[in-house]
Amino acid sequence: AAEAALKKDAGLTNVNATAVKSVGEVKEALGDVKEGDTVKFSYKRDNQAQTAEVKFPKRLRTSNL
Repeated sequence: AAEAALKKDAGLTNVNATAVKSVGEVKEALGDVKEGDTVKFSYKRDNQAQTAEVKFPKRLRTSNL
């Protein structure tokens, strides 16, 4: 989120074109996101609508050595 310029004072309005108004709705909208997916967030900052895309990283594989 920080890399996408989402700051504390930004009001999140949409996740992948789905309107969100609560943390629960954000969690629900992100429920089907998989590793490597890109999610588009829409938000308002200083009364201006803005968007940011965030690519969810693939998990690092670990091994027992």
